[in-house]
Amino acid sequence: GGEPDAVVSSAGPPRPAFDGAWDVRLLAPAAVGIAADVALSPDASRVAVAGQDGVVRLVEAGGEVSALAGHAARVLRVSFAPDGGLLASASADGTVRLWHLADARLLKTCEGHRGWVQAVAFVGTGDQALSTGADGRLLRWDLQSAEVIAEMNHGGWAYGLACSPD
Repeated sequence: GGEPDAVVSSAGPPRPAFDGAWDVRLLAPAAVGIAADVALSPDASRVAVAGQDGVVRLVEAGGEVSALAGHAARVLRVSFAPDGGLLASASADGTVRLWHLADARLLKTCEGHRGWVQAVAFVGTGDQALSTGADGRLLRWDLQSAEVIAEMNHGGWAYGLACSPD
């Protein structure tokens, strides 16, 4: 009986979230809340947790937790840039937000979906991103300008995105 030491959950099909170097007990429910998604940084030094409360939490390997607040609704997906210096978050508030992790600062807010943004992924070296939303559109973003540079209608709901590094 009793409360679990940690709860790590993600909507959609199961996927590996941690390597053997992580002790998932660091993600205590009281520290990170209810998670819609989790992502492991490329160097495995931190975990980003997409919070149902609209806050992204970063959990360092030593257990320190910091908060990235700015979304007006639940965060549905999080994605690290290939170099680990940036994080993108997709939210039910209709935005993709880009965070600079060295100082936990909001860099850009990308607005273009009509409704929930359900997934986000960096493209290539991390200067562009893709997002998909409940509006049935796949948007490609230039992250310097936060402008949509390409759009495709996929006609339905998509819950995940993955991009090849090249």
